[in-house]
Amino acid sequence: MTGISATFWSAALILSAIMTSAFLNAYSSAFRAVGTAIAATTLLGMVAWFAWVLQTGILQDPEPPRLPTDEFKPVILWTLSTAAFAAGCFLLWVFSRQLRRTDRLAIELSNNGDQFGLISRHLHWISAILILAAIPIGIFSTLIPRELEWRDTYYAVHKTVGIVILALAIARVLWHRMSLPPPPSQKLSAKNRAWAKRAHSALYFLIFAFPISGYLMSSFAGNSSQFFGLELTSLVAPNDFGRTIFGAVHKLLLPAVFLIVIAAHILGALKHHFIDKHHAAISRIVS
Repeated sequence: MTGISATFWSAALILSAIMTSAFLNAYSSAFRAVGTAIAATTLLGMVAWFAWVLQTGILQDPEPPRLPTDEFKPVILWTLSTAAFAAGCFLLWVFSRQLRRTDRLAIELSNNGDQFGLISRHLHWISAILILAAIPIGIFSTLIPRELEWRDTYYAVHKTVGIVILALAIARVLWHRMSLPPPPSQKLSAKNRAWAKRAHSALYFLIFAFPISGYLMSSFAGNSSQFFGLELTSLVAPNDFGRTIFGAVHKLLLPAVFLIVIAAHILGALKHHFIDKHHAAISRIVS
């Protein structure tokens, strides 16, 4: 049952991400508004999921911590839930404004000098949605007591989504070699353009590092990786030193860096849009 349940929830998450991206980049403004509403509902759904988590009592009596930072995971989940609630409410406000629009969006498949094309947009938004789903799932997985059967389901979903994220990252890099992404806007200062390049480079590194380090951590620990219910053959033999190193990278180093980089990425985009009044910055990737 674990494999069937994990396959169902993995497929549901991925299809939801694809559907949201499709609506966000639709030709009709009404459909794009629907995409925003779906994104808002997804974020508020995460809040509802966290409310269910609180009812399970697992945060009060979790699996005994294996790392010193494990004690902070409930706080991280509270923070993510609060941020999801704020973002969901913000997107509902955006949705109300989008309902007044009647414009049409004609975007080419390939990138050009001013905008990302449809392929880049879909790769971006599908990846972003799956990453934001994989983080709380992964954190909560480690808190579930081992005697609970559905702990394995959460782990299987987390690993499946991680493999899909890695595949999307590879596709994104290959596509951007064929269709060069637009450079940072010349309306930004040289300093801001430099920081934008650093932030994007850091995000690409993290998108690759997270699933690869997670796979190696599981493999060195002697655990298999699941992909839609299938167990993938491990490429490395169990090793305590490797498990410790990649466990620290996957659970400690990368999450800390990711939270800093993603916060800077989102706040920077909002600053360009609302403070600098550079509305073209966000419209390069979503309209």
